[in-house]
This record gives sequence, structure tokens and C-alpha cells, in this order.
Amino acid sequence: MVYHRNVFVAALSLGLLTAACSPPAQQPDSATITHPRIAGPLEGRPSLQDLFELDTVDDAAIDPSGSRVAYVKRMNSLDAPSRELRVWTQDADQRVIGSEDGFTGGARWMPDGNRLVFLTRSAQGAVLKFLDPNSPASPATERPVGLDRVLGYEVSPDGRMLALVSEEASPDRRGREQELLGPFEEEDVPAPLTHLWLLDLTDDAAKPRQVTQGDFSVHGIAWSPTSREIAVVVGPADERNNWWTRDISLLDVQSGTLTPWVAQKGVDDSPVWSPDGSRLAFFTTLDQELTNAAGKLAVVDKPGFDGSAPLPAVEVVTGSFQTEPFPVAWTADGIVFSSTVGTGSGLFVIDADGTIRGRGPSGLVLMGVGRAAPGATVLAIIAAPADGMAEVYRVPVAGGDATRITHLGEQVADWPLVTTETIRWKAADGVEIEGVLHRLAGLGPAEPRPLVVVVHGGPRAASQETIADRLGQSVYPVMHWLWKGALVLEPNYRGSAGYGTAFRRLHRAGVGSGDAGDVLAGIHSLVAQGLVDPKRVGVAGWSYGGFISAWLSSTSQEIAAASVGAGITDWGTHYGWESANFTTRDFTFGGPPWEQPDAYVRASPLTYIAAARTPTLVQHVEDDPIVPMAGARRFYRALLEQGVATRMFVYPGRTHGIGEPRQRLGAAWHNWQWFARYLWDETAEIPVGGR
Repeated sequence: MVYHRNVFVAALSLGLLTAACSPPAQQPDSATITHPRIAGPLEGRPSLQDLFELDTVDDAAIDPSGSRVAYVKRMNSLDAPSRELRVWTQDADQRVIGSEDGFTGGARWMPDGNRLVFLTRSAQGAVLKFLDPNSPASPATERPVGLDRVLGYEVSPDGRMLALVSEEASPDRRGREQELLGPFEEEDVPAPLTHLWLLDLTDDAAKPRQVTQGDFSVHGIAWSPTSREIAVVVGPADERNNWWTRDISLLDVQSGTLTPWVAQKGVDDSPVWSPDGSRLAFFTTLDQELTNAAGKLAVVDKPGFDGSAPLPAVEVVTGSFQTEPFPVAWTADGIVFSSTVGTGSGLFVIDADGTIRGRGPSGLVLMGVGRAAPGATVLAIIAAPADGMAEVYRVPVAGGDATRITHLGEQVADWPLVTTETIRWKAADGVEIEGVLHRLAGLGPAEPRPLVVVVHGGPRAASQETIADRLGQSVYPVMHWLWKGALVLEPNYRGSAGYGTAFRRLHRAGVGSGDAGDVLAGIHSLVAQGLVDPKRVGVAGWSYGGFISAWLSSTSQEIAAASVGAGITDWGTHYGWESANFTTRDFTFGGPPWEQPDAYVRASPLTYIAAARTPTLVQHVEDDPIVPMAGARRFYRALLEQGVATRMFVYPGRTHGIGEPRQRLGAAWHNWQWFARYLWDETAEIPVGGR
């Protein structure tokens, strides 16, 4: 599954091959302790725990005939989460295998359409499991791979070969050093090299053979429709700021020859083959080494293998299309890509004459596209309506209505409905800003109401016209705020994805004053319309959204309460901590702190803390690898010394977001308590009972 919603291009620098190639999630712990359910916070409404335990879907894949869809259903119990692989047909939707049988996700169809395959782990290394979806009671057949660190795999279109990407084995010198010298960590150590291996599936005794080697890593693979070549994304081993150096090479499967194919200065990634195997489509930033511009979709002819001819010319095919195009498939109908446009997200097709046409799905926000066979005429997608949950759909590439094949929305069918719409307003400098406004359906006569502004991170992300992200494990209890009668605004401030390069680059012109100013202008617009009580406005956000919340907390007297989640409060400290600090250095400030000292200070909420008056909740993961805890502690301590009402919650872990669902539920409760106090003047106790 390739996800593009609320995701910015730099996220690809995490070194993912594709989402389907990611290592499987861990199995649930059978010894998990069962806790009593936590009620509330609103009487007569579903609880926060009810939201956290809604079933969800991911990882869809359509079979070569286009008639069957395999997908993963996740049962999100806080105590015993599990997942199951299901297969949908026109006649049935049946469970094939579950967590208790060793399924961990990442299944896809074999090219003959008769079997599904997924990767699992054992004490002896990676194991492939093949199963017949028509006989779910039959045990899966197994094929040991013999490699310890398989990161991803792809089956050739003829079904005869398996390409695997695996870390190179190396002596554990670091572990031995720590045994002798004590534990330590070193910054910016490159990840282990990753290389490509091939396994003959027609010979049960065959062992994987390594086909790439050298001082580089393989970051992605795509088989040609002929099964004779593989497009290979190559670059240095993952380390800070080097995602931009990736290129594409061509591997001849028979000879093992690796030939440079696309070698521009910027990033070239996400290859997709034409149906006849003669061309390649891919995502590119062209010849710019570091750019805050939206990427492009380009095509290139297949080169020869003798290496004597110059590299084939690259042709950009998205032309004036303004937003980020992520290639999905190359079909008989054209090149299919997905993109976020404003507060929506959908599929697009580039016809043979270069015309770009929208392919919907109508009335839905696209959240993911499943893998499909070369030349596919039907795709499996995950999408959400404005007012409901994300579901799996089957959609024809040539156009037409999407067919919903899951019915997770039935879980919330009896819940109070909310409405969602895109609204627009003008910023102080005249720039038009969009946002998504949620409210409880059927509210009484218009009257000023409390408002909570939930600010997305990134900043190269986007809020979109659906409530789906809030029907789940969000640390912000949006549904309960709406059920209590508040309005919720999710603004797409300058720098957000979905609006093109010019809008994205407005970000640098006024970090804090510009983007937070856009948020304030949205609040003013709703107040002017008589929809919002100006004395009961709250703002909350995580990561860059946390920065905007911190900025408003320290610079504005118009906010009644703020929640700063993993927020940047001191840009100089953040520069030294951020794992991909080109985002700060190049995109945000145009240089490091010693070259732009005034800009870093001017954009830091801590600079203005003496004027802070807004009651502010601070939330942070203890060992956050993206935004430093040091900034959060300084901000919290400064608020205390200024006499500002504040609390700080620290959640154990080494993640940028809160990874453990029960801790995430706790964070949602902490936000509920904070805003209940300062927007409704109420005290909310977490109903944990006495001991």
C-alpha cells in the first residue's frame, strides 16, 4: 500500500522500499493483561476507548483478473490487537488467515492469481508463506529464504523469480565494543548497506543469489512486465539528508549487469513500467539537489546494457500540474498517479496525448492505492467519505464509479453525525487559505460556539475534507469536541501540500508570523461570521502543528488554551536534532543557524515567552528522534516561570508520535481535560476508579 494522504515527499527519506515491502509488524503479545474499559468523557456518547478500538483496513491488493481484492482488517483492541487477511469477490468476503496463524501483513497476489504470498519471520530468518484463498482451511506452504534481514520482496510477473532486498551481513563490532566499554550511541552512523538478491521459485532447493554489490544501497525495485529486467532505485546507505541523491539503474536479470538509467542531481524514485516494458515512469525533483518545489512525474526509454550509449533523455509529462504526482501504475489507459489537490486527494491519468484527466473517486478522499499487476484495468484503493470511515474500494482505471467492498462504517452508523466542508479566507497579506471545518450535524440556530483549531504537521502535509482520521486513534478528541457542540477547524496554512510550488515556498517568507498568521486569520473569519465565540478558542497540533500552537501560545492573547505536541519551540536546538535537517536548513531558513542567526531566533516561540499568557499543555515523547525534548522542557519551564497555567506530559518511547495505543488514549484524555477546563470551565476526571 502506498499512502499519500497527509504525507510530504521528504517522508520518503525514511528509506522505505514500498509500504508493502516494510518489515511485518510484531505479533500481539498473548500474555497481554486485560484492563477494564474506560468510559467517557461524554455521557450517552461512545467513549474515547470506543474510538480507539474501531476496526480499520489497510494493505489492499487486487488480483491480476481485477475481480478479487485481498486486504488486511485490523482489530484494534487496546489489549489484544490483531489482524486478518481477507479476500473479497462479488459473491463473498472471507477470512483467509489471521495473526494467530502467523500472518503479519504485506500479502500480495502471485501472478497466476491462484495464491497469495506473504513474508514472515522465524529463528532461521525470513520465510515465504503461500496460501490458496479458495481453501482458507488448508495450511500455508512455506519456503525458507535463508536471509536474516529481508526488508522487502517482489515476485516477477511470470511468477518464476523472487527479488529480495536484504541488509548486508557485517560483524557486530559495535555490540562487541559495548560489551567491553559499556553502552553508547553515535550520531549519524549510516544504516547497513542493502542489496538485491534473486530466488528461483521453480526450484525448491535453490538458494538466493546476490545480484548487486558495492558501496551503495538498493532502496526500491520494480520488475519489468517481461520479467527480464528490474528497475532498481540506488543511492548511499541511509543517513542524514542523503535521500536527495537517489537514482535509478537497470538490472539485467540473466547477466546480473547493473546499468545506470536515470542519474540526475535530485531524487529519482518510485519507478513504474509501461505495459510493454519499453519505458519507465518515475517521481523526480529533476536537477535540483535540494528544493522545496513540488516534484514531477517523468518518463524515460529503456537503455541498452552495453553502457556505450548516453543515458536516455528524461521527459516530464505532468507539465503544469501543480501538486505532487506519485505514480501508481501504467495501464492501457495511461499513466495513473495520485495527488493531493487542495483539501482533496484522488487519482489522475495521463493519456497518450499528454492530457491529464481526473479519475476520482467522486465524493471520496483517496488515502491509499494498492499494488496492481502491469496493465491493470482495475485498482484497489482505500478512500474515505467526508463524514465516515476509510474503506476499501474497487475502481476502474478508465473511469466510472468506485465499488465499496468493506463496510467498516457500520461500526459508527448509530453515532451522531458530523458535517465536513472546505472553507476559505484571506490571510493578512491577501493570500487565500483553505481549511476543513467540522461541526455536529443538526446544530441549532447559529450562535457563537467554542472552536478548537487542529493544525497539521509537516508543514508539507494537508488536512483534507474527511473526518476519517479522527475516527480512530488520534491524540486529539475531535469527535468528542464536536459532540459537545464545538466547531473544529483544520487549516491548510502556507507551506501545505496540495497547492503547488509557489504556495509551498511562501513558508520561508514568514515562519511563525506567516503560517500561524494564516491560522489566526481563519479564526477571525469564523468570529466575524458569528460562528465562533472569540473568548473560547483553542489550538492544538503535533510536530510542526505543535510549533504553530506554541507560536500562538507565546505571541497571541486571542487563544484561550493551547496544546503543544512534539512542538518546535527553539529552532536552533531543533536544527541540531532533526534527522533530516535540510528541512530546517534549506527549506525553512535558507541556511544554518550561524549564517541566519536572526531568522532562527525570530521564528522561535521561546523568543516571545515573556508575553505568553495562554494556558498551555505540553506533550512529548521522551526520546523523540525528530523534535528534541530539550525544547519542550525549556518551553514548559519558561511558561511556569512566567506564571502561565501549564502542564507537561512525557510519554516513554523513541518515536516522534506516541506509538503505544494505550498511551495514545492517555494523551487524548489529557487533551480532553485541558480544553474542558479552559473552553468549558469544567473539570474532567479520567474514570479509572479508586484503588
